Amino acid sequence: MADILGIGTSGLLAYQRALTTTSHNISNVNTEGFSRQRTGLATRIPEYIGVGYAGSGVKVSDVSRNYDAFLTDQLRVQTANNERYSAFSALANQIDNMLADQNAGLGPMMDTFFAATQGVADNPNSIPARQVMLSSAESLADRFHYLDGQLRDLNSRVNQQLDAAVYEVNTLASGIAQLNEEIARARGAAAGADPNDLLDSRDLLLTKLSKLVDLQTVEQSDGMINVFIGTGQGLVVGLDTVQLGTRFDSLVEGKTRVVLLDGSEGVDVSRLLTGGKLGGTLEFSESILDESRNALGRIAVGISEQFNDLHRLGIDLNGDLGMDFFRDLKPAIFRSFVAGSGISGMPTVEYADVSRLTTKDYLLEYNGTNWTLSDYKTGQRIPFNSPAVIDGLRIDTSTIGGTPQLGDRFLIRPASEAARAFDVNITDPNQIAAAGGLQGRERMDPLTNMAVNAGTGQINSVTLLSQLSGPIAHNIELEYDGGDATALPPISPFFRVIVDGAEVDSFSYVPGNTQTLNLIVDGQQVDVSFNISGKPQQGDVFEIANNTNAVGDNRNALALAALQTQKGMMNGTATYQTTYGQMVSRVGTQAHQASINKEATHTLRVQAETAVQSVSGVNLDEEAANIIRFQQAYQANAQVVSIANQLFQTLLQAF
Repeated sequence: MADILGIGTSGLLAYQRALTTTSHNISNVNTEGFSRQRTGLATRIPEYIGVGYAGSGVKVSDVSRNYDAFLTDQLRVQTANNERYSAFSALANQIDNMLADQNAGLGPMMDTFFAATQGVADNPNSIPARQVMLSSAESLADRFHYLDGQLRDLNSRVNQQLDAAVYEVNTLASGIAQLNEEIARARGAAAGADPNDLLDSRDLLLTKLSKLVDLQTVEQSDGMINVFIGTGQGLVVGLDTVQLGTRFDSLVEGKTRVVLLDGSEGVDVSRLLTGGKLGGTLEFSESILDESRNALGRIAVGISEQFNDLHRLGIDLNGDLGMDFFRDLKPAIFRSFVAGSGISGMPTVEYADVSRLTTKDYLLEYNGTNWTLSDYKTGQRIPFNSPAVIDGLRIDTSTIGGTPQLGDRFLIRPASEAARAFDVNITDPNQIAAAGGLQGRERMDPLTNMAVNAGTGQINSVTLLSQLSGPIAHNIELEYDGGDATALPPISPFFRVIVDGAEVDSFSYVPGNTQTLNLIVDGQQVDVSFNISGKPQQGDVFEIANNTNAVGDNRNALALAALQTQKGMMNGTATYQTTYGQMVSRVGTQAHQASINKEATHTLRVQAETAVQSVSGVNLDEEAANIIRFQQAYQANAQVVSIANQLFQTLLQAF
């Protein structure tokens, strides 16, 4: 007969194991990363009794965890996405709030400065109005410095976050490698059985790692798992880990790069990491932070260059030609040379047309034969043959001396440093060049100081178009010739242009038309525009001379104030305010989109967590029911043992 005692004992042991597993589940109900376990039961090998096979009891087939690899992978993906947008959104909102602030933003301060410039145009002799203009200019410079400082502080915080994230990635990678070893050893000792709690611990570390960076995993036959990040860079391979590190960019000041350490400086993988907090922080640094600093600097360059160009064409209250109103700004150039490079100079980079400036940075790199130019951010090549004007920059490599080597590089940053360097160049209100650089007048009788022209012609809107190195020594005379209608062919009215008694040019007379002259007067270039109206008479002469009556003249101040509404930015399509508005709008749009993505991915992440918990989570009600069920089964098997004992005692008593 079958062994009743053995069958009962097998049931006791099996359900004792089941009760132990259930107790383990209950005790770990709040343990992070724990997967509910179950005890698998199977019949023992039956016993042949001559007429057939009789059952021999139950055995524990395995203790497994309720786990779905697909759902777990989805959770890691959604976690990486949500953490990416959360990090991006938190940082982007800081810039958005700063730039859009009516009190801290740049827009109101630009309005104040140009209003003060208009105040000087309204009253060019007023020293208080001039002082207000200087004070407003200094406040504008302070606002540029403040915003640039805030962006630099944010860059420092980004660097700190990257350092902390990289340290945490390395710590988690080491923990995963250690658990790989323990899992492989445990499986070997248990003939391939899974160490459930160790697997849960490793999965928990992988989920934590997915908060920092997007990852892919590949499981080996021995139970170890390989972890890859980026585009397939191995972070954990079996028992080995490759550490991440941070270092400052060799060309961009203060910018942190994430590298895979390979025994030397490491391989830059910053642009390959796209998920998690690390990926979101890097993406913010590339797409918003750097772009915002360049966009802010572009406005600083535009105001400085265009305001200075006009200011140098005017006359100040001292009767001197205008000097630079703002500090002269220059594109920033950074260099990185390979070992053994023989370079001894720098390329010449100047602003050629600030209206065409973009927010790009440019990489000038020697390819072994020539210097090549590319977009530093995207790596896209730009056709280049030095000297050349690229996006409003004049770049000349002929000033680079020595012998360059393959890989020698220069980073050209047209605007990144401009906001920090922006400053007012003059301190004396008398030096504000509100008056026009030249004046137009009728010829005067030197004895009576009376106009001698016979006609009603007038010269108006005399405007200097290019900077003079000093006052012109000889006046430019415009002598009217009424022409000859009877000549064949008829001669239309015209003006002769006379300098120092010699005719150097002429132009047809069309009343009210703007005329432009480009002359060499006493060795210097003089470019001037004007118009003549009315009806001059034969022999009437108009003179273009140095402006000796700067007091009360507001022509240049009007031109300076008009810069506010002129479309001198973004290829002539935007004003300073529009350019700043587009900068704020772009940041706001990105911040808003990141916020939407954060909410959307949060929902997906919660759904993924719920799906995982539905499979792996501990349900106390279910476990309580299991305890009752297993307890009853245990008690029933105890009764079987008791009956077996009674039968045995009865048998003994029969003898």
